[in-house]
Amino acid sequence: MTKSEIFKLAHTWTKKAFEDNRAEGSYLAHFSKFLKRAYQIAKQAVPEDAVAFGSSSTKFKGVKIWFAAKEYGVGRKAQREAQGKLAVKMMNDVQVQKETEKAVLLTFNTAYGESKKWFPKSVLVA
Repeated sequence: MTKSEIFKLAHTWTKKAFEDNRAEGSYLAHFSKFLKRAYQIAKQAVPEDAVAFGSSSTKFKGVKIWFAAKEYGVGRKAQREAQGKLAVKMMNDVQVQKETEKAVLLTFNTAYGESKKWFPKSVLVA
């Protein structure tokens, strides 16, 4: 999310709160509260060029789409990306097994059982 999108989201929430009579008093005070919440959401969000794990208890939230497509997809580019996204979304209970300077060994559960895989840190989203 860009800063512009974050501010627009906070303004939308603030306007809606006043329209629904859920807020009284200073617009700026309520806007400030909603802006903090919007930043929290944006900080937790995975960038547009990445896909989030199904569930993760680590600092890593997901993987870059191009890497998921390369590792888990077959066929044309759009098809590879869709397959890669689906494969990563199905990775649950992601945990760090080992970590080196440039890579991380992650263990995760899928519909097919437990798996381990080395991921370069450059393709992981923290």
